[in-house]
Amino acid sequence: MNHLTRRLAAAGLVVLLLLIAFLGKFWKLSTSRSDLQDSASSQQSAPEKTGPLRTVTSTIAPGLHVLNNLGPSAAYVVETSDGLVLVDSGLEANGAAIARDFRYRNLELARLRAILLTHAHADHSQGARQLRQLTGAKIYAGQGDVSVLRAGEPRDAFCSTFDMGKLQIHSTEVDVELKGGETIEIADARFHVIAAPGHTPGSICYTLERDGLRFFFGGDVVMTLTEGEGPFRRELGTYAAYLAPRYRGNAEDFLATIRRLQQLPTPDLVLPGHPRESLNFRITPMRWQSMLDKGVKDMETLIARYRADGRNFLDGAPKELLGGLYYLGDIDGFAVYCLKTTSGLFLFDAPGGAKLIPFLEARMLDLGLVSAATTPPQSGEESKGKLPPIKAVLMTSCGPDTISGLPALLAKTGCKVVAAESGWPTLKKFMPDQIATKTDRDLTAWFQVRSLPLSGPGPGATAYVLNWRNRQVLVSGRVPIKATRAAEDALLRSFSEKGAQPRYRQAVQTLRSIKPDLWLPLIPSDGQNANLYDDEWKEILSVNERLAEPIDPGPAAQE
Repeated sequence: MNHLTRRLAAAGLVVLLLLIAFLGKFWKLSTSRSDLQDSASSQQSAPEKTGPLRTVTSTIAPGLHVLNNLGPSAAYVVETSDGLVLVDSGLEANGAAIARDFRYRNLELARLRAILLTHAHADHSQGARQLRQLTGAKIYAGQGDVSVLRAGEPRDAFCSTFDMGKLQIHSTEVDVELKGGETIEIADARFHVIAAPGHTPGSICYTLERDGLRFFFGGDVVMTLTEGEGPFRRELGTYAAYLAPRYRGNAEDFLATIRRLQQLPTPDLVLPGHPRESLNFRITPMRWQSMLDKGVKDMETLIARYRADGRNFLDGAPKELLGGLYYLGDIDGFAVYCLKTTSGLFLFDAPGGAKLIPFLEARMLDLGLVSAATTPPQSGEESKGKLPPIKAVLMTSCGPDTISGLPALLAKTGCKVVAAESGWPTLKKFMPDQIATKTDRDLTAWFQVRSLPLSGPGPGATAYVLNWRNRQVLVSGRVPIKATRAAEDALLRSFSEKGAQPRYRQAVQTLRSIKPDLWLPLIPSDGQNANLYDDEWKEILSVNERLAEPIDPGPAAQE
């Protein structure tokens, strides 16, 4: 009996020890993951291209790991016989997460020897300075991005069109500038440098051959292997080539980069800047070539459109959009457009208050619409021309912002004002004689245009549809918006006025009757391209309709 008791006690002790060991291991894993979660949640606001943050550091191959809990991008760690190499560095706020990830893999942060940046965007580069200070690691970056990295500006070079909240951008010292074609040797690891401009001027890809495998670090040149929405509609980071020049993307450069990649051996594993949900980095030659072929087609189409229709970005720089149709730039955040016809000059909207006249004189001089004034400009002033006669100004809205420049314009030119009848009460308060009550038939005596009264937003909301140079042009005022976080927030705030939301939705639905080739909004977003292609207009209206959908209060609110 005593013998049996001893045997049962021993067995019980073994079970207890095994249970303690298991719980200890589980607690350690849970703690590590909790640390990573805390690090992720403490980060500063990140771009909307994020997707959910992930909290697992994965080993891709022996000595090569992905740190994919940084959000929104990933970084990669390569172990060498004499220290560690980090490809990209996340945001500065990711520093704690990177340190925890290193501990999770039993890697010593102090052994970090090099940080290889793929490009300057903040979610890839802004963590490098802190890591350099902590470890003495050298920072490598493409030559075309070095100047903005060292300057820490302009913000657009780091954030692109993504809303990164209050993220503070800082300068980053670069130790080694890369042109492409170099080999970076760190102990037993040899990284081959590929110049890959297009996403940014200094974008770089790296290849590493190890254990019979070829690894390709794509940054945002190869952005993801899992297509989704927004910038992830394409596996390559070609979205940057569709943006205004201030965001530093370039279609011609990207096309040359893709063709360069087509000439290289197919990698065995592709490590993109944004793996998202998938951690399967293997790629077949067929898929690699298909992805690159699609990128070539996209860039060739975009370049052909730029050449045929112009790079008509509404980015503040004055330009001729079509023969005789001009974008003069923005004043107080509102765009001003001008049309030169055989009947005279016509403006759309009059923002800017007393600043409107000098703005018009300077921008029209830049575009060759007026001759230079005889009086030279004072120090700090723009050169000005003599403002030519203006036949009329067509109002897309009679809100206080869009009419603030009218008194000065009328005093200077005596032009007519065309506005929807619902806006007349506002205008008649200070300019009763200038309001032109024009029908579509009257307007076409000047040029081929029809007005499209809208139910909102604001008084006198009107769109104008022009048939100009065999293109349909829409000057639309405040509706619709090109959806960005700032534009959406402003729109949703405007819905606080009673009835504003259904009026806006009705206005959007009115615009479904047309399909413009060029869209000229009152408030351009992110320097958007005025030219529209494929289903862009349909998608824009669908987004606006969803924004204006009534919110179901739910059963609880109805009780």
